[in-house]
Amino acid sequence: MRMAIANMASLTCLDPFFAPFAGNGDEHPRYEALFRSQGESTIRERRELLEAHWRKVFDQMNELRNHLVMIEAKIDDYKRMEGQT
Repeated sequence: MRMAIANMASLTCLDPFFAPFAGNGDEHPRYEALFRSQGESTIRERRELLEAHWRKVFDQMNELRNHLVMIEAKIDDYKRMEGQT
């Protein structure tokens, strides 16, 4: 019973992470189907799906970091133009 509850908590926790990609390959429904079958035969595929999703999230985070750097630079430009330091 504990394992079932822990597994459901894990799946629920992943919902927000898969949501941005719902229209991009349907990773979440596929992962959920594999998760529910819980056989050892699906462990590798579940791991591979999570790794692929991890790479997408990592790439998005890097892109956002780059945007923040550009925004901060522009804010600094405006401060200099206003005579602030």
